[in-house]
Amino acid sequence: YCERKGTKVVKLSDYISQELIDPDMETSDMEECLERLVGLLDRGGLISDPRECLQKLLAREKMMSTGIGSGLAIPHAKSEVMKQNRVAFARSRGGVEFHAQDGNPVNLIFLLIGPPDSATLHVKILASIARLTRHKSFRDRLLQADTAEEVIRLIREEEKRS
Repeated sequence: YCERKGTKVVKLSDYISQELIDPDMETSDMEECLERLVGLLDRGGLISDPRECLQKLLAREKMMSTGIGSGLAIPHAKSEVMKQNRVAFARSRGGVEFHAQDGNPVNLIFLLIGPPDSATLHVKILASIARLTRHKSFRDRLLQADTAEEVIRLIREEEKRS
């Protein structure tokens, strides 16, 4: 946490790690993209049932796309298979069809999964992602990042600025 105008601001860098980043996602299919991101959480030992988690995410996408436009998607769900909130990230140079609000494919995907009893923190992490990605210059730097280490460094730098 960091102090900001008397309220606690959640830092994205506290919920993401290099092992949860795929800087070269090579699929244009939303379901496959989500499956790969869930796989990162699974390989990190953070999720007890990847299939159940994927089903929650797909159900959420059917309700309303998390492709918010400007090349960005923030798929998210709460699930009993997660003990804590975690964020996985993928960058797709070719774009993933997320049925975004602006009709364009997305290149930057931040996946957030957390336990059902963490609604307030879940919303704060979503707000943190939205706050960081609202600047085109930051999104452009993420698009250019070649490694997971570079993605983490860019996130930390942007958090210091905002």
